[in-house]
Amino acid sequence: MKKEAPVKFARLVAALIVGVGSLLGFDAVGAPDAAASSTSQVAVEERGGGGPASQSPGPATAMACRDLRTLTGYEFSVDTAEVVAAGAEAPEHCRVTGQILPQVRFEVRLPTDWNGRLMMVGNGGYAGSISPAALDRFVSRGFAAAGTDTGHNGVLEPLGTFATDRQKLIDFAYRAVHVTTITTKQIIAAHYEPVLDRAYFSGCSTGGRQGLMAAQRFPDDFDGIIVGAPVLDFTSTMIGYLWIADALRAAPIEAGKLGLLAEHVYA
Repeated sequence: MKKEAPVKFARLVAALIVGVGSLLGFDAVGAPDAAASSTSQVAVEERGGGGPASQSPGPATAMACRDLRTLTGYEFSVDTAEVVAAGAEAPEHCRVTGQILPQVRFEVRLPTDWNGRLMMVGNGGYAGSISPAALDRFVSRGFAAAGTDTGHNGVLEPLGTFATDRQKLIDFAYRAVHVTTITTKQIIAAHYEPVLDRAYFSGCSTGGRQGLMAAQRFPDDFDGIIVGAPVLDFTSTMIGYLWIADALRAAPIEAGKLGLLAEHVYA
């Protein structure tokens, strides 16, 4: 089995294409931040099976939304599970929140009119939160959507201060997205009568790194991955920030000249 992983990863990398967003019917989430300037898109080859499940009529449910709390066990807990009425941002859906050991928070949104697919949404920056808007975006298109804070609270532990905790560092680096994906698939299997047809990931910057890490470490997690501006060398990026800050401290740019500088940069 160990020999198959490098071969499969090679096939995943070979599946690099342009326009994967239009192929799947949506655009990548988010926009590049200062930590990355290049953009790439990766599609992981689809594995067997038929096409996407029909969106109409909606799927039958095997377990009612509220009853999903009974899935709580040793590995993860479902804190809340409630039906959210249709609104301006998203159609009617079941909103599930919970925690995976030790401190990985997650949120899953299960639309009543499900298209048979899952979209895992990546993070930005140092993570530490879940974007409701990103989840709503895909729920409105019929996807079951999931996100994670990657194991720490960005308000209580801003920037990279959480990284002194080895477990939180591991969760941020690669584990949180993987275990959240596994947990989400279990919740989907319990809630919907049809089986999950396809699972996708979409992320930019830190989310882009998460997508590439998933392809390398856990190639069976997703059938397709969309990556934008991945932060591939985080250490060098941070050192680069320090170099720029040191240079500006030695030779600061006057505030009155910033407009002129901007005009030449964007010309």
